[in-house]
Amino acid sequence: MPQKYEREIDEILRRFDDGSPPSRPTAVPTLEQVDPPRPIPIRRWRAPAVTASGLMIAALALAVLSAPMQHVYPAAVAVVGVSAASLLIGSLVLSVSRWSKRPERTWRGRSMEEESAFFPTLLRRRWRRWQAHRRFRDPRWN
Repeated sequence: MPQKYEREIDEILRRFDDGSPPSRPTAVPTLEQVDPPRPIPIRRWRAPAVTASGLMIAALALAVLSAPMQHVYPAAVAVVGVSAASLLIGSLVLSVSRWSKRPERTWRGRSMEEESAFFPTLLRRRWRRWQAHRRFRDPRWN
């Protein structure tokens, strides 16, 4: 065994044999010393998302409720009917607006749409693509 390793082993053994009193072990905590568990955080109430189908169901529910209401309080039927019609129209508007919204095209997390893409730039890009496609299909290359 090389001298270097022997010296390190002797030094480690001397540390253990120098006669110093062993360190005191830590006491096991009692139940009084243990921290009480943290309270579970209360989630705040969030309003449900407004969807077109939810608005249509609400309009249908109001329309169904207005039928027996005409015998109890006839003046409220007009208000309930107008609110049901407005919910139905709102659901149709919401449905059409979300349907016509085009999702953003991304590639590797970056938007593919240019911020400054105005009409001449788009035409130029389409023209170059058409030319490249035409050149690729040229019979001289096939």
